[in-house]
Amino acid sequence: MFFTDVFYFLLYIILMIIIHEFGHVIAMLLIGGKIKGFEFSFSSVKGKFQYPKKMNIPKFLFFTLNGVLFQLLVSLIVIITWKSTSLSIFSIFYLCVIAINFVPLSITDGSFVYKMYPALKLKVLLWSIAILLIIISSIGIVVLWESSFYFKWIMIIVYLLLLTMTLRRIGYLYLEDKKIDHHI
Repeated sequence: MFFTDVFYFLLYIILMIIIHEFGHVIAMLLIGGKIKGFEFSFSSVKGKFQYPKKMNIPKFLFFTLNGVLFQLLVSLIVIITWKSTSLSIFSIFYLCVIAINFVPLSITDGSFVYKMYPALKLKVLLWSIAILLIIISSIGIVVLWESSFYFKWIMIIVYLLLLTMTLRRIGYLYLEDKKIDHHI
């Protein structure tokens, strides 16, 4: 069962990446743009899009945020409705990863939104959402602790590693952003 759950966790991560890109695709089609293709690498998936000729700030914000909002919506639906403890825990833990994309630094969706509309209130909102998602994801430890999940200690370690990687990634994004600011 351990390897089955690890497989499902990895499958969940892959599905969430697909859901994220699907959110961008739906948004692009709704605003009148075109999908040119996708680039796949070991560490990322990037959509290639052609923006509509009459692109404006609301359309750009809708397109940019739709990927992460799709991920968030699917995760919340799974957390609220799914009866499987392991899938709910995966969804709660994955909120850490979603949080990274809200951070308004470097090349995240939050950064693209902030660069398009550089208001301090927006920056505070994006950081607040990221922090809130990290806090909510820590609830996964409580849910896991109360469950009869047969390998809860391993999942707690996995969550702590995921949280550490999330905070580390945010730190790297911050340093990248500062380096870019100094070159401008």
